[in-house]
Amino acid sequence: MNALNLVFLVLALLSIAISILFFVMSRKTRSIAFLKTDTPFKIFDSESSTPKLRVLDDNDNLITDNIYLSEVLLWNSGDTPIEPADVREPISVRLL
Repeated sequence: MNALNLVFLVLALLSIAISILFFVMSRKTRSIAFLKTDTPFKIFDSESSTPKLRVLDDNDNLITDNIYLSEVLLWNSGDTPIEPADVREPISVRLL
């Protein structure tokens, strides 16, 4: 009888361990990841451009400096979709 009790005890402990493993593996996460380019691309060179080409900002002011492009990629790296109701505050990207 002791051998049978030992077998059932081992089976019970094994089932508990498998249940915990499946619970941990099934947890869903929401996570935002990002990737930024290392070096920005120069898209407007103020020194080598022709006088006929002008670049203006939103207020129609002439831009006399070089203009660079930097790419930032954002994506959901989690297992669950991020719904608009799940976002507490808007995502903002500040370039320094």
